[in-house]
Amino acid sequence: MGIVWTFRTGTAWRDVPERYGSWATLHTRFRRWAMDGTFHRSPSISPAGTPMNAPSSPP
Repeated sequence: MGIVWTFRTGTAWRDVPERYGSWATLHTRFRRWAMDGTFHRSPSISPAGTPMNAPSSPP
């Protein structure tokens, strides 16, 4: 849930509330999931300010 909270609020990793665990662990997990395509398979997770059903735009 800490990763989702960070996406939705746009907060820096170091500012994640302690109730979600170590920010370093969350960041490592996020990097691992980003590399293995987890976020491409989870349309309900979107960055802060992005409607959850909006198409992604190229960088």
